[in-house]
Amino acid sequence: MLQEILKNAVPKKVRLDCLEQYLIYLETNLQHVTDFEAKITFYKPEPEKQRLQC
Repeated sequence: MLQEILKNAVPKKVRLDCLEQYLIYLETNLQHVTDFEAKITFYKPEPEKQRLQC
């Protein structure tokens, strides 16, 4: 059983590389979410867009 697990195990270097790439992905997503949140927080519509169009 243990030999079967070890045979299918991913090498440590590959796991670390994958984790590093995943961390970069998470940091990028966090930056996008933070930027979008800032846009929403400070968004002020232009006066002509606030009027109802008939």
